[in-house]
Amino acid sequence: MLGMRCIDVCKVYEPIQCEKLQKPPYVCNGCGKRTGCLLEKRVYSSKYADDSYKGLLVSCREGINQTPESIQKMNDILTPLIKKGQSIAHIYANHAEELGCSRKTTYTYIDAGIFDVINLDLRRLVKYKKRKKSTQSSVKDRFHRQGRNYDQFLDLGIPHSNCPNFYWTRNYINNSILRQSNQMM
Repeated sequence: MLGMRCIDVCKVYEPIQCEKLQKPPYVCNGCGKRTGCLLEKRVYSSKYADDSYKGLLVSCREGINQTPESIQKMNDILTPLIKKGQSIAHIYANHAEELGCSRKTTYTYIDAGIFDVINLDLRRLVKYKKRKKSTQSSVKDRFHRQGRNYDQFLDLGIPHSNCPNFYWTRNYINNSILRQSNQMM
């Protein structure tokens, strides 16, 4: 019966633990008998530990870091003032201690729909475009530049002028491709 565990057959089964698991480092990684040992094993994996740690960091920062009472208190302060046309900056100038969080957090809460006001109620926020995330490529992603350098560019023999080099390079390459294709015909 392959795949059957003792705990499935006998409900009172208690696994025997190795003595080395009772003292630090509580794992079988450095044990010389690890390959032939039939006891329950514990192995430390740095990748698993790191992934678990990063998952914990992300989960701790999710959601709202406020109690329902404090959210209601903030809503009671913000909603009437914003409906009157006051900006978040003006509200924070007068009620910063009562609100208990930063302006950025307030904008985030409004954007998430936590308060009774929405982004359309904020006159200036509607005018601004959303910022684009930068799309800079890393050094590793520059495979298209391999085998190209400034010396090879100079070897092309492109005439120097007041025009930028990329203009001459593009036209020079396009014209040479056109000449080659016309010669083939």
